[in-house]
Amino acid sequence: MRLRKTVGLPFAVALISFGSITLALAQDQTATPQETPAAMAAPSNSSPETSTASATPAASALSGAQDPSKKIEDLETRLKALEDEVAAQKSAAAASPEATPNPMDQVGPVGSYTAPTGTGGGVQNGAIPWESGDEIMYSESRYLSFTNKAGDTEFRLGGYDWTDLDINNETAKVSNGVTQYSYVNGNLANNVNGFVPRKAHLDFRATFDKFVGAAIGIESDKSTEVSIGVYHAYAYAKFDKAFTLMTGKMTNPLSLEGDQPSADLPFVEASMIANLTINKTIGAMAEGKVEHLGEYELEVDNGAQDNESSATGPGKPTGDFKDLTGRVFLTPWEKSDDAWLQGLGFGGGASVDNETQEDTEPWAKMESSIGGNSWVSYGSNVVPDGPYYHVDEQGYYYNGPFGVLGEHVDSIQTVCSGTNSQGVPNGVPVALDNSGWLTEAQWVFGGKAGFEGAEVDHPFNPSKGQWGALELVARVDMNIMDVKSFTTGFAYAPAKPLAYGWGQAIAYGVGFNWWLNENFKFMCDGEETDCSGGNALLYASTVNAKGGTNYGTGTAEQILVTRAALTF
Repeated sequence: MRLRKTVGLPFAVALISFGSITLALAQDQTATPQETPAAMAAPSNSSPETSTASATPAASALSGAQDPSKKIEDLETRLKALEDEVAAQKSAAAASPEATPNPMDQVGPVGSYTAPTGTGGGVQNGAIPWESGDEIMYSESRYLSFTNKAGDTEFRLGGYDWTDLDINNETAKVSNGVTQYSYVNGNLANNVNGFVPRKAHLDFRATFDKFVGAAIGIESDKSTEVSIGVYHAYAYAKFDKAFTLMTGKMTNPLSLEGDQPSADLPFVEASMIANLTINKTIGAMAEGKVEHLGEYELEVDNGAQDNESSATGPGKPTGDFKDLTGRVFLTPWEKSDDAWLQGLGFGGGASVDNETQEDTEPWAKMESSIGGNSWVSYGSNVVPDGPYYHVDEQGYYYNGPFGVLGEHVDSIQTVCSGTNSQGVPNGVPVALDNSGWLTEAQWVFGGKAGFEGAEVDHPFNPSKGQWGALELVARVDMNIMDVKSFTTGFAYAPAKPLAYGWGQAIAYGVGFNWWLNENFKFMCDGEETDCSGGNALLYASTVNAKGGTNYGTGTAEQILVTRAALTF
């Protein structure tokens, strides 16, 4: 196509010019009278004056028709106009790379070009149909996408990669022995600083006929070893915008913060709300969005303990009773003309399960949010033995550069202090209500705040005086353990407490995120976690029921983390 445009246009100019000259000469031949012998011999009866006067107009017209210099001048003018038009088209093509893409910049076989239809940040602004199979490769702000021309079959590739620099000042110590500091992706000794390859994640998605599809996410989050697990793996059928059916391993819909994409969290790690909510589950879920109202999710799954996730689990497929989780989140003004209410959303979720000694570690990961240090744990003899509920209230508000999110959860579980060899509980079952809450706020300079990350007005480009967006963030989050976890002398804990450690932990965090564009950001967060209550001081110098070290006389954890985060 480019060859035809390059050669064809000058050829057309030359052809038009040649035709014009030929036509002009033919007209000259027609306009010039031929003298016959009779005319030449005929006498003239007119006087010289009359002859001269009558011949003057005709002679003038004849002279104009036969003037070759005039014709050449007209043709040169027309040719110059055509040449100017060709030069203008070439200049426009050179100034617009999208109109004539460089074949070396294309991904896959070089084919004809189709202008992009999407907008937004990230690796976008390119759409190249493939000649083989009529595929089209283009990208949006958070993934690369390959689709056929009809747009009914699509493959997406996305992911993220995080690298951290951790600066710890953990003051919790024990008088006898060494406190175990268990960072979320490996063990870090007290006050050890260093770089950590925090996480690498790849997500593959495919949709067929705009109806059915599948998603597989693989992830490595170990700092000292290669350990890749299946983050999620599910299939779905989208019958309607208001009804989609999914089955496989997926994120449980209970928590609002848990529903946020990991790469879009305002802080480097989720809050301590995650200690008391379900993470990944294996089951089936129906979800949908109703215009001018909101969204809903209803899931039935194998069940899982709070903050539990693994490559092959979680869940108890041998259990007879399954977990049921439901959530409704209302955004009734999302499409309204009222800018003050468009970003308001609120709702709640709940779950019910029945744990019967199949999972031996209730609330197994009670950790500080960024430092990841365990501050309380239940004894190895404590097992679930009855109903298991969650109640979660949640909401957010976003308006321009400002955003705020809040959540409160109760995790209520019946446990007992172990069983005998026949599986009969040794102690009396007791229901424990552990709760947590979160409040976080953000302000974006040079962009807009949102549930799925900041929207950058002008991506980083120093040559144009553009520096991306700066997001300031702050949060307070807290976990409160049921006091019955630490008391003794009761039927449920006659001699030993059910748990060892602190009774509550509250964290104060501030930070900033520098978004170069919607795919890359630098993060810097500082957080202090203060602990109190419980029985940590009472058992500071002894070994706890799980055979591990205890939680010392210190009460505070202080940590500063920086991160370079790439999302695609």
